[in-house]
Amino acid sequence: MPYIRSKEWARIQNELSRATSEKSSAPDFTDLKKAIKEDLVQFGANDVATAMIKHPVVRRCRESAFVMETGETVKTQPFRLTDGTFFVLSRPVIERIVQETKIDALDWSADVSDCEDICLRFNSRCLELGLNSCGRVLAWSGRHCFVVFISRNESGELDLLFFEPQTDRFIEPGEGMYNMENALILIN
Repeated sequence: MPYIRSKEWARIQNELSRATSEKSSAPDFTDLKKAIKEDLVQFGANDVATAMIKHPVVRRCRESAFVMETGETVKTQPFRLTDGTFFVLSRPVIERIVQETKIDALDWSADVSDCEDICLRFNSRCLELGLNSCGRVLAWSGRHCFVVFISRNESGELDLLFFEPQTDRFIEPGEGMYNMENALILIN
């Protein structure tokens, strides 16, 4: 077990107790849940996989994976879908979820509450709202993690939205920390 200084340990304990107390006083998302229920459309995993394969960002993306038996690194499909049916929303309702859940208010802390942890918390909040169409992008080439939503565009077709939960901004992956040349997209 790594050595944790007492000051750091106290900060971690404080964050955990604050998270526990926040859970008991969790906001009431009744109106948001109603908007989600009215907007929700179900899609099968095959439809989602087809839309992802056609998406221009995903088409350029591969995940480098190490094959233990051969010792080689190979490029593989960059996404994993863990469900057979996905509950998909339109962008306006997704924007409302982002605004009302206030995930960007979480304090960032190296290793304890950094980018992948904040994404995981946002994904958990979406699961609490009954959504499984939200996932994480582990952008190995950008050394960062951010959120991906399976969404519906204005014409009702499946699309992807990328989102930075630390700033509540929708993003367009490309350069820098949003580089997806080597990435894993996990939608669960």
